[in-house]
Parts: sequence; structure tokens; C-alpha cells
Amino acid sequence: MAHFQTSNDQQVEDNVCMGEVTGAHGIKGEVKVHSFTTAPQDLGKYPKLYDESGTAYKILQARHAKGSLLIIGFEGFDSRNHAEEAKGKKLYINKASLPNLQDDEVYFADLEGYKTYSLKNKFLGVVSRIHNYGASDIIEVTNNESAFMVPFIKDFVVEVKKDQKVLFIDDEGLDADI
Repeated sequence: MAHFQTSNDQQVEDNVCMGEVTGAHGIKGEVKVHSFTTAPQDLGKYPKLYDESGTAYKILQARHAKGSLLIIGFEGFDSRNHAEEAKGKKLYINKASLPNLQDDEVYFADLEGYKTYSLKNKFLGVVSRIHNYGASDIIEVTNNESAFMVPFIKDFVVEVKKDQKVLFIDDEGLDADI
């Protein structure tokens, strides 16, 4: 989670990274954004996004390009130069803006800090990061001695206890020495 001040000096906590500007698109100031949402077009439904400095970006229009990529027009971005200056910016919303989840659902941003245990109740470590290299989402688990990665699929992540902030992992099929 990111914590920062918005441009109007309101304290905003528990912000969730929803995407990252990957570059400019065309000459009219549009940007390409890699969306971290399950349905990429959902990112365009939020009226404002914020960068790490708390600067607000009002979405004028957004359209799906391909895969997780969107083309977004932000208010005040009227040239390719504006768009190029935004490259690499991570885009956030306040967590309170997210839809409510079903009991068996969890936001990946919430998983960081969850304790992980094997099915035999052996402590494995703490979720330190979430990755996605294209095939599936992967949780990185670290402990005092090592770090290892686990695909976030039911074959490996067998149970999530949100109320206890705990994951149970079937570590039998993992290559890591844990």
C-alpha cells in the first residue's frame, strides 16, 4: 500500500496501485497504461488516478488496446511531450474506491504481509510481493533464510484466511528448498 498526500493536501492512506504508464500513444497526449486490474478496461471507470507524489490525473477517456494495455487521455495532457513525461508513473486509487469483495475473494495488494504456512502447519514466511510475468499471478514469500515464489493458483495456495491474514500453501510440488 502507498501512503501520500493528494494535490489538495488531503491525507490519503491505503492507496492501491492500479497501473503504470508505459509510454506515449500518438501525438495528442494519450498514454499507454499497463492495467493491474483483472479486467483492464475497469481502470477507466475511476474518474481520477493519483501518482506517488499525490498528483491527481482526471481520466477524460479510456479504451482497451490489447491484453492488459489501455490507451488513456488525461485532462491537461495535450501533446506527446506531456505523455512522454508520464512514462513510468505508477497510478493509484484509494482502496475505499474499490468494489466490495465476496467472502472467497481477496485483493492482491492486501496479501502483502500475510503469513504463510504449509499444510502441515510449518511457518514458511511472509508474502513480500505479488508478481505477474504473464502466465499467472505469483506470490513471493520471504523468511529469515530465503525467498521463494508460489503460483497463486488453488493447486498451491489451498486456503486464504482473510480474518487471520494467513495463507496455507501446498509446498509438496514446489522446487524451492523451504
